[in-house]
Amino acid sequence: MSASQHRFFATCAPGLEPWLAKECEQLGRSARALEGGVEFRCSLEEACALAWSTRLAEAVRLRLRSFVARDFPALERGLAGLPMHAYLRPEVPIRIEVVSHRSRLWHSDAIADRWKQQLSRQLKFTPNFDPVASDNPDAVEQRLYLRLTGDAVQPSVDFSGERLHRRGQRRAVAPASLRETLASGLLAMLDELSPDPTQLWDPFAGAGTIALEWLARRGGQLAGANRRLTAESWPVLRAFDGAAMRESLAALRQPSAAAAWVSDKDRRAMAACQTNLEAAQLTADCTCLLEDFESAAVKIPPGCAIVTNPPYGIRLEARAERDALLARFERLLEKRRDLRPALFVLGGPLPRLRLPWKELTRTRNGGLPVTIYALTAPSNGEPVSESSER
Repeated sequence: MSASQHRFFATCAPGLEPWLAKECEQLGRSARALEGGVEFRCSLEEACALAWSTRLAEAVRLRLRSFVARDFPALERGLAGLPMHAYLRPEVPIRIEVVSHRSRLWHSDAIADRWKQQLSRQLKFTPNFDPVASDNPDAVEQRLYLRLTGDAVQPSVDFSGERLHRRGQRRAVAPASLRETLASGLLAMLDELSPDPTQLWDPFAGAGTIALEWLARRGGQLAGANRRLTAESWPVLRAFDGAAMRESLAALRQPSAAAAWVSDKDRRAMAACQTNLEAAQLTADCTCLLEDFESAAVKIPPGCAIVTNPPYGIRLEARAERDALLARFERLLEKRRDLRPALFVLGGPLPRLRLPWKELTRTRNGGLPVTIYALTAPSNGEPVSESSER
């Protein structure tokens, strides 16, 4: 095993960077939150362990040595010094993606061409820069990244491969389903509001993504148990046994008690939810209720935390309809104060509500800007606020 330390960047949904940094800390890696993700240092093997374990990251990249380039000759010299033979294989097509901000070198195609020329001279094989499915983000290919900010150049290599939110368990989807990584971000926020909760209710469950992530986390499942990373095929890791490490990581995880309730009045959404729970072998700890959240609430035991993604956007015909739904949801919480804390995702501005909702962060769900709000349990005798916290 290699003990060399490398720089990595793990990407995440915007607004989730602090929670991803905290997750990395829990996984034994000190991480620094930056825009769009976190940066950390570790060995290649340790980065594999993190990529299989993280539930918030979308991708992991190996950051290569950065350099300064004010013109194309300087760019070519910097690229020539990168040890690309350690990461690229002859049978895997190569795709280069360039981003340039405030740089004198602004033509992305010309920049990419310089790297292609360097790779063609440097590698002991003829690289293929014309992947058949080059527009497919999940195609089998090696992705190289070049980010220019002013005169600074940061090259990177894709480490993780297929997007990490794909656990291989969610077989069916419902309209506007949350990504698994965003669902886990909500659950990380719940952990801060209510340490070690054991019961959860999603009253607008859809395909059940939140409950799936909740039960998988509590059950000790490894997020990437069925995933093979791009880095596993790198020449520099040819002696690395990834399957054995996955098995070891899975064996170290300890399950904890958990119970979930999911409800939705949409029959197709509930069918998708049940399909996903069965595929993940999580049906034993989850109760599915095909009914409106108000009628389902009477079956939810005290002490349940609520984490949900209520309808918004194209799922409701008008903002007034969305606001009326949220008002009904809030009236339920006023009656069932034993169900707090509560978190929900909302597209558009928060309507005037009675309870003191707190904005935790802003992010995106399926390209739509959304905000995550939380309501914690009030202290004894605390009055209900007449306006929401903005």
